[in-house]
Amino acid sequence: MDSILFWSAVVIECNRLDHSPASADTRDLNRGPTRSSRATAMAHIAMHDAYFAVAGFGGISGGSPKRLYLDSAPPYAGGATDADIASAVSGAASTVLLGLYPPYRAMIDSAWLAHL
Repeated sequence: MDSILFWSAVVIECNRLDHSPASADTRDLNRGPTRSSRATAMAHIAMHDAYFAVAGFGGISGGSPKRLYLDSAPPYAGGATDADIASAVSGAASTVLLGLYPPYRAMIDSAWLAHL
């Protein structure tokens, strides 16, 4: 499965758990439309930057801005294999999600292991 789609599903699952009445002790981390959309955007921007830091911008044509959103992402000097891209995207997404949803560490860690 594509890494971006996989981690998008994990982001949605974290959001679902945060809004679930069953998790009343951990609810309200990023609850509500504004905080939910902020958390989703943060994860997707991190995945975007991780992907292009590894894969480069060579495959993009047209009017793309051809830059990373975050200035701190280091350029990757090696070749971009699918495993390299999956690892970079997974690392970026899981790091952001663990920062936003710390009570769901077990679920995020198991998603990491299942994907890689």
